[in-house]
Parts: sequence; structure tokens; C-alpha cells
Amino acid sequence: MSFDLALFSTEVKDELISFEDPLGAGRAFFRNAGSTKRTGLEASLSTGIGPAMFALSYLYSHFQFDDYQVTSAGATSVYDGNRIPGIPFQQIQGAMTLRKDVWYLTLEGETRGRIYVDDANTTRSSGYEIMNARLGGEGIFGLSWLSPRLGVQNAFDRKYAASVAVNAVFGRYYEPAAGRTLYFGVTVRGMR
Repeated sequence: MSFDLALFSTEVKDELISFEDPLGAGRAFFRNAGSTKRTGLEASLSTGIGPAMFALSYLYSHFQFDDYQVTSAGATSVYDGNRIPGIPFQQIQGAMTLRKDVWYLTLEGETRGRIYVDDANTTRSSGYEIMNARLGGEGIFGLSWLSPRLGVQNAFDRKYAASVAVNAVFGRYYEPAAGRTLYFGVTVRGMR
């Protein structure tokens, strides 16, 4: 069994924050936040029991603006204490791999919490849960150079935003993930 635990806290002065301008023709611009603070926790655990391997990781992020004001068109918006957009509050990933001779089956799951998409913290993307599965072999049929795999990503065809465009104009924050995706691959190593 192995495990890892990290607690962190950091402060940044004059951090660059991206944004879009309605007249910017889709270009990204940057401005400075006076200061930001990031505190969080990362933990992971992995172990094997017989033919099974298990891995689990957890991330907690409390990232916020400490001193951040934006003046536009004569009005000043104060974002002190708001969460930094584009980063999930929490994320959990888990995987299990079962092995039998040269064959393996891997099941993976991920859940991610909501994400703010703007500095004002007025809009956010929903959290999501997805599952992936992979079946494969290494050196099958006695051929050490042949390793096929078959898999499915987003097995339950969840509709979710895989990433976000922070401070995008006209509400174009969300970048949708692919639906259920099947794939097949073969690795062929040099024969000797």
C-alpha cells in the first residue's frame, strides 16, 4: 500500500487573470489581480489485493482573490473573497484494475465539483461524474510483441463541460466533453 498527502497554502501578488473583451474579436486579454491565496489538500492511496489494484485520489481547492478590483466604463467591481474561476472545489478519481494471466480490465471513475466561470462568481458549471472502462492484453496468444486494448470513455454518455473558458463574453463559458466514445488500439513492439 502507498499513500501521499499534501497540504498547501500559497499567496501570489499581481497574478495574471484572463478575460475577453466584447470588442476583442475573440482574443484573450489579461489583467492583474492585486493578490490571490490558494489553500488545499491533495491525497492519494493505492494498494493491491491479489489480482486487483486499487487507486484513489482526492483534491480539495480553496482558491480565492484576496485583493482584486476591476474598473470598467467608470464603474469598479470588487472581487475580494471570490473564488478564482476555472478550478473545481473538489475532485475525486478512482480506478480498479483486475489482472488474469495476460489480460486486464480497468474501471475508472471521476467526479468533479462545480466550477465558477467568471471573476464575479455569478455563473458556474455543474459538477459531473463519469465512468471509463478498458479491456486489454499484454503479449496475448504467446506473442510477447502484441498488446490490444478496447475501451469506452464516458460510458454512461453524460453531458458535461470538460473545461471552461474563464470570463468569456456572451456566456460562451462552457466547452462540452465528448459523449460516449468507443476505441480500439493495438501496440506492436519490435519482434526479436
